[in-house]
Amino acid sequence: MRSIILLSLAYLISGVAHAAPTDDRSGICYTFSGNKLLTKFSCLVSTGYGAGGTYESMKMGKKQFNAEISTCYNQATEETTECGASLNEKDAIHYYRDLFYKKITDPTLVDSRSLSCYQTEDKKTDICVK
Repeated sequence: MRSIILLSLAYLISGVAHAAPTDDRSGICYTFSGNKLLTKFSCLVSTGYGAGGTYESMKMGKKQFNAEISTCYNQATEETTECGASLNEKDAIHYYRDLFYKKITDPTLVDSRSLSCYQTEDKKTDICVK
């Protein structure tokens, strides 16, 4: 009986906690200082997700940037929202820029052409990917 309970529990946990990488893709990465574009270069982008969030890894040559976004579930609204971000293990913000590299402040203006960006709280690193 105990083995049936343990097996059932393991099955339930494996169904709830799911993580998966997605295929690597070629992308364009951008670095900024304030609103000034510093560099634009091709990069290899790896993404994935799990029960607690998503990650995005951007590699250009020998440089690599690892971004993570934590997600939280709001029981009252039954929605999942972003509740924290990091870039290379430093606290960061996740935001978007438009095609003219301007920061998008209205979330309804974000679309498939927008750049996904991460900026460390100390503002030393600001990278976007498309």
